[in-house]
Amino acid sequence: MKLHLIRHGMTEGNLRRLYYGSADLPLLPEGEDELRQRREKGGYPAAPRYYTSGMLRTEQTLRCLYGEVPFTPLPGMRETNFGIFEMKTYEEIKDWPEYQHWIENIAKNPIPGGESAPEVYARAIAALKPLLEAGEDAVVITH
Repeated sequence: MKLHLIRHGMTEGNLRRLYYGSADLPLLPEGEDELRQRREKGGYPAAPRYYTSGMLRTEQTLRCLYGEVPFTPLPGMRETNFGIFEMKTYEEIKDWPEYQHWIENIAKNPIPGGESAPEVYARAIAALKPLLEAGEDAVVITH
């Protein structure tokens, strides 16, 4: 069994260097173009099963790379919920006490109003468990 994890294409959040996870941002047109160019060069794995995190940017990425293939949303594979940091840049929040506390130990400290790393890991592992147990090759478009 091969499980292929592919990151979504470029969004406004990437260009602006935002902390964003819960915001359901679409791909930028140039992000879609880049994915289509990569598809034409080849190298993306085919599989009997396709999955996305269920967010718009992952579904758009799937279509750019694979066309209109059937897929199943796996909400457990969503990006981290960045809580009060959502849609903010480092420059905007770098001096916030909440941000300073979080970066002191990102692996353990939860994001205020959001998730901790252990919560994200547990959510993702739970989402992937049925795929791994099924033993079929799969592609997951995620974050």
